[in-house]
Amino acid sequence: MPAIATLPHRHKLAEDYPQDFERIDRDRHWAGVAVVPAKSVQGLADCPPDGEPVSLLLRLALQAQVPCRGLGELASTEGDGVLFASSSQDCSRHETARIAALAERPAMFAPGRALAALFVRAFGARTLAFGPKASATAAVLLLVAGGGFAWAGHAVTGLMIAALGALAGEIARGWSALKAGLLGQPPWRHWQRFLAVIFDVGTAIICWMIMGLHGIPEINSIAALALLPVLAIGLIRLCSRMAGQGLAEFWDDRALHLLVFALATAAGGIAVGIGLVAIAALAYLAWQNRLS
Repeated sequence: MPAIATLPHRHKLAEDYPQDFERIDRDRHWAGVAVVPAKSVQGLADCPPDGEPVSLLLRLALQAQVPCRGLGELASTEGDGVLFASSSQDCSRHETARIAALAERPAMFAPGRALAALFVRAFGARTLAFGPKASATAAVLLLVAGGGFAWAGHAVTGLMIAALGALAGEIARGWSALKAGLLGQPPWRHWQRFLAVIFDVGTAIICWMIMGLHGIPEINSIAALALLPVLAIGLIRLCSRMAGQGLAEFWDDRALHLLVFALATAAGGIAVGIGLVAIAALAYLAWQNRLS
């Protein structure tokens, strides 16, 4: 609908930047935004060629009796909108508010995801352009490095590095969601699924290496050695699908699970740690089934 946005005469922006907000009449300034009909634009052809097109178009629209509407009807006048930004501080405040509104909130039951969300909120504006790809690449490299350390016999270090990789993957997911919200782009869900599968498989492989290289005495069967991590990870994924929003984030927190495996390894029983995680997941599934 055609309209000319206006600011009141005593508005701060009109007073501070009179050259940018043209005076319409005694009480109003043009706010720099207008939707004008095509016939007004066509009228520019009859105007002097050395005239200022924007100012001429405003006058043509006023002559065509395009209605004037206060910008307060179209946007907030509290100073927190981009249209009212008069300094870099205003832009910075608006940027912070937009990121706070669109970034994921820290998850209550998932410390890894919560830490990733806080990281994205703190650094999202500065690194939004390259953050998702860089952190996704770092996630894969850290997982590979963790596997290398585990293969070399540094089991706890390998699991801790892999946990950092999982954290980087969560940061990539959070950055992707924030970028999608700010720029209107669809989040790259295919990469997120790819990273999820890579970390599930990578975690199982690292567990296999640690259990095999350290000769876990309670594991006497190669089949059991191979199936225990797969069973635990499979049950965790099933829990994440069946849980509600809050607990689903807990079961999807791969950094937390890797940290648990690292602590169990440091205590001398990675197989016991994996088994306890599997039992906890199985108990949760039983509880969910009882509730349903």
